[in-house]
Amino acid sequence: MDIDEIKRRLAEAGLDTDRWGASKGGSRPAPPSVERARALLENTLQLLQQQVASDQAQISDLHEQVNRLKHGGGS
Repeated sequence: MDIDEIKRRLAEAGLDTDRWGASKGGSRPAPPSVERARALLENTLQLLQQQVASDQAQISDLHEQVNRLKHGGGS
């Protein structure tokens, strides 16, 4: 469906499509609730990244211990 088809269907539904045009652009500040949610998500992301790094280090240590046990080494 192209733009002309959409306009035609909207006009058939009784909506005025002749006033459509390019917006003036710009940005608006986000509402406080969105900013709080964004900050919480950023904090969650940092915590998850730290947990992943910690888990990867622990996995590496455990692989090393397994290799030592397989080859008769101590802990």
